[in-house]
Amino acid sequence: MNKKLLTAFAVSLCLSLHAQSNSVGISTSTPTETLDINGTERIRELPVDGSSNVIYTKPDGTKSINKDQSFKALKTLVADANGVIGSVNWMPVQPSVVISGADGLDAVTTTSTISAVNGELTTTPVLATKTFTLSKKSMVTFSYNISASDIVKANGDNLFDGTSKRVGAKLILNSKDIINSGIPFTNSGQKYVFGVFYLNGNRSIILSEGTYTVNLVGNVFAYTGDTIGIKATFGATSTDQFDIIAVLVQ
Repeated sequence: MNKKLLTAFAVSLCLSLHAQSNSVGISTSTPTETLDINGTERIRELPVDGSSNVIYTKPDGTKSINKDQSFKALKTLVADANGVIGSVNWMPVQPSVVISGADGLDAVTTTSTISAVNGELTTTPVLATKTFTLSKKSMVTFSYNISASDIVKANGDNLFDGTSKRVGAKLILNSKDIINSGIPFTNSGQKYVFGVFYLNGNRSIILSEGTYTVNLVGNVFAYTGDTIGIKATFGATSTDQFDIIAVLVQ
């Protein structure tokens, strides 16, 4: 009886599993690759990218005694028209993650008025700030658009002295300047400065895992010898922008 059962099992196995020239076929008698499956494959457990203690294989390809190795995905599986599996050395496009802004709302809810004379560079208090943490290496794009208005002499009078001035803004990442924009201008006669100036900047930086703080500030500058100086107000409009968007990189 046992021999009959064993024979029946062997026949059944041969009907679905075939070995040929160092190739194994499942549900096919003519495998064309090392493993050829004629049917739908199911894998019940797949490690998640970046997870720890989920596989036995070490980075050098050898086996660990325990299931204590981390899984880091570096390739993407692809298939040709015949279903032959291969790989490409890149990962699928990752969705963008909005860290701050990109909502159309006013990013600077308080205004700051500062002045400078005779070679001074005066900076506002922080107009907008964001602290964020990256769990993986990412390309982070920073952009801002900040208004400067009510530009007058340092004492508040209309500005038409004909001397060059400058209003500017900058973005500071972990105490390091990463964007610095400015508008130098001159004025003469009775054509004093009026209206709103917009200072903007955009930059993408690849950052490693970690925590970062970015600050947006404005500034005004009066050249040495300019005793009349300049005064300006930052952040007075409803269109001030401060956006941070991250995309995972390989």
